[in-house]
Amino acid sequence: MDMWPLVLGLGLIAGVVTTMAGMGGGLLLVVGLTFLWDPRMALAVTAVPLLIGNVHRVWLFRDDLSRRHAMLFAAGAMPAALIGGAFITHIPAWGIKGLVSVMTLLALAKATGKWKGEVPTGAMLPGGAVVGALTATAGGGGILTAPLLMSAGLTGTRYLATASAAAAASHLARFTGYATTGIIDGSVIALSLATALAIVLGNRVGKHARSHLGDERAHRLQVAVLAALVLVSLTGLR
Repeated sequence: MDMWPLVLGLGLIAGVVTTMAGMGGGLLLVVGLTFLWDPRMALAVTAVPLLIGNVHRVWLFRDDLSRRHAMLFAAGAMPAALIGGAFITHIPAWGIKGLVSVMTLLALAKATGKWKGEVPTGAMLPGGAVVGALTATAGGGGILTAPLLMSAGLTGTRYLATASAAAAASHLARFTGYATTGIIDGSVIALSLATALAIVLGNRVGKHARSHLGDERAHRLQVAVLAALVLVSLTGLR
């Protein structure tokens, strides 16, 4: 029970960060929990909170949602995340931690402009499949969502709403995959639902703060968070 405040605090910060900066909150939650627990447990606990957090974010920015792009993305992401989730127990812990670290490094490279993340036109569905598989096995596939959606011309809250819908589809499918392995039990569900409430609260706080932040400061926040995540994730490799 003594870990609950820390986990809920991470959930709150994850909601604030993603809503303010557009990315990074889910990785923050996954990286933080892999540092505390077996990474498979961390992925299992984060599935429902990130699903609910993204659904809530879609609701907050529903007027800007691009349904066509979200549906194409989900058509690729959901089958891949389902399969990845079902095979999560066959991946060694060090392999999952390594994938998480690679995703955080990629995220930092994207945020700082070192990696442009250009995606060919028409790659929404196959790109969604790649993101879905990585989300289920490393929790950080959403990093690749940005170049996919931005290459389609989505920016600002239109990007945020659509990326949230895409992420929700991936998290629903990976949770279903995890459930087939037996790693989802009552304690995971209880902790997941409490963390989900923390993320929803963080979304509300982040939406309010976003209106006063501005694009430049949001970008600086994003880079700072991702740099910290890289350090934490690399420290957790052992």
